[in-house]
Amino acid sequence: MNQKDRKKLFFIGFILVVIGAVDFIFTLLFEPFYNLLWFSNAITLLLGLSLILMNRLFMGAMLISSTAEIPWVIDFIGRLFFGKGIFGNVTEYMFKDFGFYSINFYMELDHLFVIPLALYGAFKIGVHKNSYLISSAHIILLNISTFYSTPASKNINCIYHLCLLKEDIFNFNDAAYLIIWTVLLCITAYLLNKAALNFFKQK
Repeated sequence: MNQKDRKKLFFIGFILVVIGAVDFIFTLLFEPFYNLLWFSNAITLLLGLSLILMNRLFMGAMLISSTAEIPWVIDFIGRLFFGKGIFGNVTEYMFKDFGFYSINFYMELDHLFVIPLALYGAFKIGVHKNSYLISSAHIILLNISTFYSTPASKNINCIYHLCLLKEDIFNFNDAAYLIIWTVLLCITAYLLNKAALNFFKQK
């Protein structure tokens, strides 16, 4: 990687860290504390740090984690252009609670840039074969923290039922669903890590 690319990655990373930090402060000051545990509230900041560090292990983990933004992006585009969400109520809050005249609406738009910037970072920095371990540790820590410190009615990080559904259709008890959901996410992280290695032709 040449010096120009390093400077570009550092600059993008710095901007993301600033955006992530501001978003963290806004959430802490104006929203319930448990909203800080939403997966997407940490990804911008962590992606920025990964770009600054230019470390393949963490960059790969952020690439894996960025895929969690896909439902948000698709649902937002559906609501913005067609007035209808595709993944249940994933982005309903953007239009119902915030609206175009709220600064919170524009603070949330960082969701749209996470995936392309993670792909760019992975292309320039690379992906490590063990990146899934970092991503899995993040998943486990976040899910357990969310389960024990957030109201079930909010279904933060989909730990009580799939976010595109309004209720659990599988009739699992809460602990069983948490374990199954977490294991499935960790398996997905591993598979995405393998796919990323193949895509970027790395070991």
